[in-house]
This record gives sequence, structure tokens and C-alpha cells, in this order.
Amino acid sequence: MKELIKKHLYTSRSPVSDENNNLVYEVASELNADIIKSKCGSEVLSWIIPLYWKVIKGQLKDLSGNILVDFKNNPLHLWINSITFQGRITKQELENHILTDRNRPDLIPYHYKFGFSSALQNWGFCISYNDYIKMHDNEYIVDIETELHNDNYMLTGVKTLNGKSDGSTYIFAAHTCHPAIAVDGLTNVIVLMEVFRELEKRNVKNTYKFVFGSEYYAAAAFLNTLNEKEEKSIKGAFFCDLIGADTKPAYSSSL
Repeated sequence: MKELIKKHLYTSRSPVSDENNNLVYEVASELNADIIKSKCGSEVLSWIIPLYWKVIKGQLKDLSGNILVDFKNNPLHLWINSITFQGRITKQELENHILTDRNRPDLIPYHYKFGFSSALQNWGFCISYNDYIKMHDNEYIVDIETELHNDNYMLTGVKTLNGKSDGSTYIFAAHTCHPAIAVDGLTNVIVLMEVFRELEKRNVKNTYKFVFGSEYYAAAAFLNTLNEKEEKSIKGAFFCDLIGADTKPAYSSSL
């Protein structure tokens, strides 16, 4: 399981991307799970599936060509779903496209707003505050090249363990997106994989489903496939997050 985390932790797992789909494929393959394909831009329940995003290049340079920020070094450096922008820009203009956190000066923030709304299109960099305060030039070169379009699909995985009874279904979910943040998504997928491997060894009474994919959208894509009988059979759902964080276990009810 540690190898799966190492393999996917620093990949660009935006909500709809090759990297996120690859992780869904791999988990589904290991669990022999089903896969739901949702077209980008399509409506599932009240949600619109986000645009597909592929990063070709994401760099910030000084006028001498020295690379100050590079997406290849850490996928957090580029705002999720940044559009293509290439050109020379003043520092004053650039500051509208930089996210930093002076309260946690060593950390690179995560900017995800544009990944959840296709109507909002912009570009930007996330930089640690300690690196940001070293930027004293008046002008910089932005070199961002991406693909952002509807011509692709979001994948959602569903692993089902059928119980002996014909009545109660319980859903467990975790999200596969959020690059370079292990406890916000990835570790939770790994833990639920192990939970379902253990459940497979048992003669379970209830039916259990493990839903994994992009946050919010995977759950909507899954629920959109259910008929009325299947909907009524759901007695509870558990979304697992922040497993592995340095905090005490907590449970929050939606009722």
C-alpha cells in the first residue's frame, strides 16, 4: 500500500485528469471494481462534471531565464485547472496570480477553486511565503501551457460486496484527487481498500459499496446510476477523510 501512495502522491490528480483516472483504474483493478464514465461538462444530479486538465508546462522565471517555480517539482505550484498563459508580467500584476501563506511560511498552499467550477478560468502559482519574499524583481516571465476542455471523461470506481440480506446497503467513500497531500484523499482510499479486502473474507449480512474518485463528483456520478429500489436500500453513508493526520479520530453526523 505504501508503494501505491509513493507512486501517486506527487502526480497531478486534479478532479478530471489522466493522473486521477489512472489512480481510479489501478484501485479498481486491484479490487475488481466497476468503473463509471462521466463525460466532462455533463450534468449528474445537480453537479456539472469539470473540465479535463493536462499540464504541459508551468514555470515562473526571472528575466534572465532562471526558473523560480516549476510545476514539475511539485504539482501544488500551479493552481488547479490553470489556463495557458505565456508572457512578461510586472510583479504588481503577478501578485494577483500568486497564493502564499505567511502564517505557514515553509508550506506550499493548495489552490483548487477553479477545479470545481468550469465557469471560472484563470491561472496562478502557489509559492511558499519564504520563497515569495525573495522575489524582488519588477518583472517576471510566466510560462504556462495546459489543455482544458470537455473532450474527456471522469472515472469513478465502485466496489460492491453483496450481503446475505436483501435490504440494507452502506456506502463508504474516499476521494482520489488532491495532489501532493497524502491525508486529504489518498491515505483514505488506501485504508478503505484494506477494509474491503477484509470484508470480502467474511459472510456479510448487509451490502457494502466503496465509491472512489473525484471529491463530490464521484458520489454524484455513482448516485446517478441508481434506480429507486437501490436508492431506498441505502441506510447509511460514510465519507472518510484525513486518515493519517496528526489528530484524534472524529465522527461527524449529517443528521
